[in-house]
Amino acid sequence: MSRFLFRSGATGVFHASAATEWRDRTGPGVKKMSLDAQTGFTFDPHNMGFFLRYYTGQDYCNLGYVDNRHLVQIGVRFDNGRFRGR
Repeated sequence: MSRFLFRSGATGVFHASAATEWRDRTGPGVKKMSLDAQTGFTFDPHNMGFFLRYYTGQDYCNLGYVDNRHLVQIGVRFDNGRFRGR
């Protein structure tokens, strides 16, 4: 897994990561490789932001062992590690 993080002024923090996984034994028609990539941005000083995630490959929830999944997820993120209480 590769991950990088940079900070730019008072605007926020950009996050990005990607991971691949190879399975030798899969069902017929199921991809042997899966890809999980995500990116996001957290705004300062609110510690809230957005993320975009893409996944393709064998069902990662293990509900459909012989199913390929292609997912795009968009959401809101909250970075509680950077939260400063008053």
